[in-house]
Amino acid sequence: MQSIRPYRRALAVPLLLLPFGVAWGGAGCGGEEPIDASGRAGSAEFTPGVILREAAALRERFPAQAARILDADALFVGSEEGFSPAPSGAQKARLIRSPAVPGEAPIEGTHAEPRPLPSGLSMHLPRRAEDPVRFVLSGDVSVHVREIGAGGEGSIAAHAVAYGRADGTSFWTVTATGYEEWLWLERGVATTERAAVAWTIEGAEVRQAGDAVNLVDGRGITRIRVTAPEAFAASGKPVAARLVARGETIELWVDANGEEVLVDPVWTPATALNAIRAYHTTSLLPSGKVLVASGHNGMNYLTSTELYDPAAGTWTYAGPVTYGRSGHQSVVLPTGRVLLTGGWDGGSDCLKVTEIYTPTTNTWSNVAPLGVARCIVSLALMANGKVMASGGLNYSQVALGSAEVYDPNTNTWSPTGPMTVPRVNHALQALPNGRVLAIGGAPTTSSSTYVSVEIYDPTTNAWTAVAPMDVARAHHTSTLLPSGKVLVAGGTSTSNGALASAELYDPALDTWTSAGVMSNARRLHTATLLPGNQVLVVGGLLPDNTSSDTADIYQVEANTWTPAASLVSSRHRHGAAPLGNGAVLVTGGQHNLVYIGTAELFNGGKLLGASCAAALDCQSGYCVDGVCCDTACNAGTCDACSIAAGAATNGTCALFTGPLCNDGNACSQKDVCQNGVCVGIDPVVCVPPSDVCHVQGTCNPQTGICSNPIASDGTPCSDQNACTTGEACQAGTCMGGSPVVCAPSDDCHEAGVCDPVAGCSNPAKPDGASCNDDDACSQTDVCLSGTCVGKNPVVCPPSDACHEVNVCNPVTGQCSAKVMPEGVSCDDGNACTQMDTCQAGACHGSTPITCAPPDDCHEPGACNPASGACSYPAKPDGVSCPGGACQGGECKPDGAGGGGSVGGSEGAGGSGGAAGSGGGGGGAGGRGGASEGSGSEGAGGSGGAGTGAGGSNVRVSGGGCSCTTSETTEPGLPAAAAAVLLGFALRRRRGRAR
Repeated sequence: MQSIRPYRRALAVPLLLLPFGVAWGGAGCGGEEPIDASGRAGSAEFTPGVILREAAALRERFPAQAARILDADALFVGSEEGFSPAPSGAQKARLIRSPAVPGEAPIEGTHAEPRPLPSGLSMHLPRRAEDPVRFVLSGDVSVHVREIGAGGEGSIAAHAVAYGRADGTSFWTVTATGYEEWLWLERGVATTERAAVAWTIEGAEVRQAGDAVNLVDGRGITRIRVTAPEAFAASGKPVAARLVARGETIELWVDANGEEVLVDPVWTPATALNAIRAYHTTSLLPSGKVLVASGHNGMNYLTSTELYDPAAGTWTYAGPVTYGRSGHQSVVLPTGRVLLTGGWDGGSDCLKVTEIYTPTTNTWSNVAPLGVARCIVSLALMANGKVMASGGLNYSQVALGSAEVYDPNTNTWSPTGPMTVPRVNHALQALPNGRVLAIGGAPTTSSSTYVSVEIYDPTTNAWTAVAPMDVARAHHTSTLLPSGKVLVAGGTSTSNGALASAELYDPALDTWTSAGVMSNARRLHTATLLPGNQVLVVGGLLPDNTSSDTADIYQVEANTWTPAASLVSSRHRHGAAPLGNGAVLVTGGQHNLVYIGTAELFNGGKLLGASCAAALDCQSGYCVDGVCCDTACNAGTCDACSIAAGAATNGTCALFTGPLCNDGNACSQKDVCQNGVCVGIDPVVCVPPSDVCHVQGTCNPQTGICSNPIASDGTPCSDQNACTTGEACQAGTCMGGSPVVCAPSDDCHEAGVCDPVAGCSNPAKPDGASCNDDDACSQTDVCLSGTCVGKNPVVCPPSDACHEVNVCNPVTGQCSAKVMPEGVSCDDGNACTQMDTCQAGACHGSTPITCAPPDDCHEPGACNPASGACSYPAKPDGVSCPGGACQGGECKPDGAGGGGSVGGSEGAGGSGGAAGSGGGGGGAGGRGGASEGSGSEGAGGSGGAGTGAGGSNVRVSGGGCSCTTSETTEPGLPAAAAAVLLGFALRRRRGRAR
């Protein structure tokens, strides 16, 4: 759970639609408190919507227990004052029941059952949890219970009433045996260090009783027993719980090691059994205590036994039997010990095992077993102190015709002669003369019943038939009257009917006479002899097979039946024992198909309106204002049950509204009667805590004074001194704290001085002091008026034409560049590209210069990246070209003399070309210029010998070659033609140089 709230999971499934009703106030959706991640509400003040979700969270977290809580036997009805269990009605209940005797069919199905309520104890829950829970007991006892830590308005959640707590949720339910408060406590609450929950008690004394607590009235009689029988951790591990009586407070201690836990305190009338049971035996011991032994609870055969102490009004466990069983019988021996025998434990045969209880040691021990295994045995204590066991069923469900006698002195069973007929469900009645009657019964549990009766004579050890009854019957009772006659009442004459008739047997005359008719037909009831020659018949099954809550008293002298006070819970297969003074204890049984564990007291007292001194004096069980009253009333200012106290009639409780009263709570400043209940109004309001080392106080209902509780040690606080820190509450006082150190707030401030009121000063450093403004893009930081100012910023020029101006990163001080858009013009530094653009931050050249060969005697050229000019290498000499062959990069016609060598700079002219077939070689060049510059003059070289005339001595300046023509021309080639050719050659050369 963590705060209820932080620990529990959010619901992983949609909330189921629960049977949910609010009998007072609206149940809207608006304004509901949000549910945290645990699925739990975050406040003690629950709205109906929050209750619905809280119930759904409980079903998810503790599914098995949630079904018991939210689908409990009884419902609650709400009013403006609070909530009360529904007194009647029926609901569909899932029943699973194993057989209690051989041949009985198991029950599994849905059955409509009235809602049983605890006998002798009623409860009223308040509208708000701050008000007390009111328990009212039979008699004149009213107990108020206030739960510490509960708060807010309650609300009906399915079959429970829920209240919020600061540390969990409280669910109140009601069963046939008592009132249960299931406490769902968040993580961290259930530890060994402190009580998990506490209640203050008004109107009864709180006494420790083992791990339980008893609430005792003014006469010292225990009236309410408080236990914590069950606790469940969220992890599923076993959890120990106990109750501690401390003054007027009950504390619940749960050792769950801080785990989320569901624990079940139970408030029961002190007369309630510790275990639900039917088919058990109930025996009055010489001490006045009553022993209830074994039986069946609907699922299991019980080995447990219990003792009821009428003086204390409490049940305690006695020693267990060896074999849990049903259909057995017991008798109290003359020694005060109790013999128990026969029955069935669910095994493969009926039981022979016989056990004896010794009150002084509170233990059971095995003695000699029966000679014949017997289910549904009949048992009787004979006048000689021996015990008769007769008839019953064998495991094949056939009645037995045998009987046997136990002798406690020799610890032996001895068979008798055979019975006249086999019998089961008959009455076995010992007579004062030592003989024993076997009355009625049947040959099987489902056959027609007997009218026959037989008697055992111990002197002959034989059975003989005697006068038959007027009516055949089984499941009846027999009671030995002080006159020696035997009263037989009720029973069944068919397999499932019930009889109202009764008969008297006179052993002296061997005759049967009518004993009148009871107010109700019944079987499986009890009959108890009362003082004053009366017999009380209680409960049983009615003809329609439902349990009866009626009782009748047989007046022996008048031979008549009169109705007695009704049971609180109808029942059959129960037990009964006389307690003296006309009181009878009725125990356990079945309420229709439901096994119950309640007990009730019939006191055989006075009628309504008669004077009384105590509750036990009255048939109603309520003595109020000195008269026997019809209800508990409250015997206070707000009601009366006698004319003298203000009632209209003696014996009928009158409830007042309006008079002032005292509710016993000093925290309500004005109390008035409202319909018989003293209600406190104008409550004391406790002022807020005096300081942080105290928490909100609460009003003490005994004194009306508000407490001023201290806060937990270690709670943070302030001593109002700004120069200390870390103060904490110790025993309600703000203590300690460490000195405050006035550190400089930054680089431009000095360490300060602490003032107790104003705190630390913060002086600035002188202007110009170095500092760090945490900006790496400022290279020089100085303080100015207490602020660090950055100077000398980092400059980030663009890195190239394809990047913009850079930006400085204030964290690293590094420049980051942003690239220029694609296609922006740039210069890649290569003169051989004619168009340069930016691509992804880099300058890329395109449209390169193409160096195609200028003529047939040159190769393709290469571009110079620095200048962008092409250079063309000459093809090798002799490579053919149009009309001739390449020589020195020129195409020479076939037969033409070779040109002279290119003149060197300032050197002698080239040697004359070789004589060709067409004429002489060129003359030696004059002074040659640079290869592509203009050369200075030089003398032409001498012409080579040839068949023609020597070349002319013409000189050309600045052309890079120098030719001198001969004064004589080759025959057949005029000088003019030579001049033309020379001019053409010069023209081509100049063009190539371009």
